[in-house]
Amino acid sequence: MGRPRKCRICGYRFHGNEDICPECFTAREDDISCAQFGGEDHSHNLGNAQSSDSDIFQEFKEKSFIDEQRSDEANDPIPSSTYGGSQGTPPPTYAQQSYNNNRSQPARNTYSNGRPMYNNPFTSRSDKLNALRNGMPVGGQHGQFRYGPNGQQTFYPGGNKPKNTAAVTVVVVVFICIFFVPVIMGIVSSIGNSMGSKSKSKTTTRSKINVEISTPDFSMPDVSIPDMSDFDARQASGTVEGRYKVYLKFIKKFVPFSKSDAGKLFTDEQWASIRDGDVSECRLVTFDLSLVDLGNTGCSFVPEKSYMACGKLNGESICNSFLIDYRANDNGSVSCTCLIPADCKRTTAFIALKMGDGKTEEMCEVIVRDINYDVVKDSYGLEQLDQVLGSLSSDDTAADASSKDKKKTA
Repeated sequence: MGRPRKCRICGYRFHGNEDICPECFTAREDDISCAQFGGEDHSHNLGNAQSSDSDIFQEFKEKSFIDEQRSDEANDPIPSSTYGGSQGTPPPTYAQQSYNNNRSQPARNTYSNGRPMYNNPFTSRSDKLNALRNGMPVGGQHGQFRYGPNGQQTFYPGGNKPKNTAAVTVVVVVFICIFFVPVIMGIVSSIGNSMGSKSKSKTTTRSKINVEISTPDFSMPDVSIPDMSDFDARQASGTVEGRYKVYLKFIKKFVPFSKSDAGKLFTDEQWASIRDGDVSECRLVTFDLSLVDLGNTGCSFVPEKSYMACGKLNGESICNSFLIDYRANDNGSVSCTCLIPADCKRTTAFIALKMGDGKTEEMCEVIVRDINYDVVKDSYGLEQLDQVLGSLSSDDTAADASSKDKKKTA
């Protein structure tokens, strides 16, 4: 049966004639007897016990496993990539410390406040206290340790405390400003003076140039102002597309009056212009009719057949008021007058038109709103009405005043 090729404990693969696993120190076979080794490999001549339980091989006595590890680390130390050169000597390895501890030698404190202490001669407390009292520096190979007032060590690379470079920089900048600013200002002023003298010399040598300035004409141009007498912002209009457009302009309504008070001031025919309704109180309305023939139809007004439909706010009809008077003006418009109820809230004008053939007649509807009216509050609309109804209203006012005085006296 051959020798095992793997360690039964950790699985290490043995090489050559290895009898002990270098990883876990387990024997390759179950039993290792002295008969397996020759006199060159081990000896019983060193005064040790000859029993198999205490047999010590000479190779393990002369060179232990820790010695082999120390030898390997000495040849290629693990922290070689981070120490050496300007960084100083690397600290002792774990194997070195363990080896020193096994020999009952106290390990030297190689760190202070997280920094390596390079060649620090003060290792005891008494040495540190003496150095603190005397202000002695603790020197090293690559720098110095100095003790502060609180006993804390501070390491300065190169052996000297760094200087305050900020203060030196400020002093240098101030010196430069004091020395160079006047020089720069002098150079700038000299350049400006030279340029000014050149410009003056150039202007003096130029010949005078006569420039003729033409004065613009600020006279008012001829402006034709249109005739605004026919314009009315409160006008109402009705349109039949492509044929004609009817305007009601300067629409006025006057102070209302009682039909009984003005009974003799209007003829029966005029009172009959209020049709299809019973009206006890009414008022005069005047307006101008204007016609625009859009399709060259030759249409014209038929005033005697035109009227205003009067109604209440809820749409209920009150009456139809035909024109009691109409007169043609020089500008082609027609001035019209009619009587409408005093409580009329909705008014629609129906204007009769005759076409160019003289036979065809049409009605153009024009809605007249309250905003289209110009309300006159100091007249009844006719001079005769103002005289008669004005005197009646003054008498009524005097009678009311006398009745009030009698009541007060009583």
